[in-house]
Amino acid sequence: MLNVWPVNTQPLLDSDALETEGPVVPPEGERRAWPFAIAWPPSGQSVQERYRYLTEIYTSRSGRETRSARRSRPRKRLEFSCVLHDGGLAAWQAFVHRALVQNLVVPQSHLVRQLPAEMPQGTNALYLEDSPDWMLPGMAIVIGDGSRRETLTIGAVYGDLNYFTAGSQYPWPAGTPVYAGLTGVLDQAHDAELLTAMVARLGVTFHVRPLSEPAPAPAEPPLTFDGREVFLMRPNWVQPVSQSWVRPVDELDYEIGPTSRYSPVPFAADTLQATYVGATREEVQAIVDLFHRMRGRQGEFYAPSWLPDLTLREGLTAGATTLRVQGTESAEVYAASLTHRALFVRLRGGELLLRKVTSIGVIDDAQGNDSVINLASAWGDSVPASQVVMAGWLLLRRFASDDLTVEWRTSAVATVQFGMVALEALAAEALEGEVL
Repeated sequence: MLNVWPVNTQPLLDSDALETEGPVVPPEGERRAWPFAIAWPPSGQSVQERYRYLTEIYTSRSGRETRSARRSRPRKRLEFSCVLHDGGLAAWQAFVHRALVQNLVVPQSHLVRQLPAEMPQGTNALYLEDSPDWMLPGMAIVIGDGSRRETLTIGAVYGDLNYFTAGSQYPWPAGTPVYAGLTGVLDQAHDAELLTAMVARLGVTFHVRPLSEPAPAPAEPPLTFDGREVFLMRPNWVQPVSQSWVRPVDELDYEIGPTSRYSPVPFAADTLQATYVGATREEVQAIVDLFHRMRGRQGEFYAPSWLPDLTLREGLTAGATTLRVQGTESAEVYAASLTHRALFVRLRGGELLLRKVTSIGVIDDAQGNDSVINLASAWGDSVPASQVVMAGWLLLRRFASDDLTVEWRTSAVATVQFGMVALEALAAEALEGEVL
């Protein structure tokens, strides 16, 4: 690792390996680092990240949807609080006049490195061993904490050496934090709650400038089934899970005499609204990655109901392509269903078995009068009924909204609440091409 800061950078600047173009479009005009401390949990204040895609949905009379994504990159905004004290209120009142029309850079506290050595004033390059992937041309970084922190724009990258478009304004000691920055603007409607003459609570809405950060690069889905990925996270039952149904109806009413009702849609679409808890940043990112892969409401995925929808009469038999369910209700209700065309079986060992449904019939024998679900593929192993924790429906769904809010409860734990709409189980289709 280098122990000194580069002075003569011209040989490197002439190299073909130098990266001078990045995946972002820096906004024009001056950029200033956000100077106030963000009130992160557990201070009693949460920090919210909101993502918004834009999907056009055309619904036919029969209920089938054609969905088109207008954005491949979501709009993003942050909502957070700041507690101003020890002169912070006066600093804020002086700061806000220009800040409402100025590009600001907010540090991302979870994307941080430390300066490996002292950084003299005027330094125009930074060496970081194993440089993070957020050090890209065009990206803004924030150095330091408090009112003296400053923002620098990366102009070029050569391996682990990062060049700035201008030198630093201040000297910084070794160990000073270097944050990835989000460039954006404040919401114009801006209020502060003055608690005393010296203390105030500030609620901030920060809109990230479009194209000022790299496009989302979500990881590959951990599990796919029938051409779609499967969302496996279970809802947090501490908070109620709501479920609603809708089925369009045409009604003919002459204002006298009887009325006539008809539904052109052959199924009732249910919307499941639930809260999910990410205990680590990786778990939270898994939900956000799903949202990015789907581009909001455009894509579709499978999700288990996580309810005991099906009460088994017997266990699973290796090589069999059937599942016997107690009672005839399942056959009577779901035999002609266009949505209930797949199921899951969860075992005590944690394994999750997924199967497509081809048909549902009725059987009447010595064991009873039951429903028999015929499957597209056979069971691999025999499993006694005592080892089955739950069996239920695996429904094809999409996000109910193009908006997703991640509410950070701590620096690593967050809750995410969203709705999922059930869809007709049609053949899988690829998402359309890239749009902005």
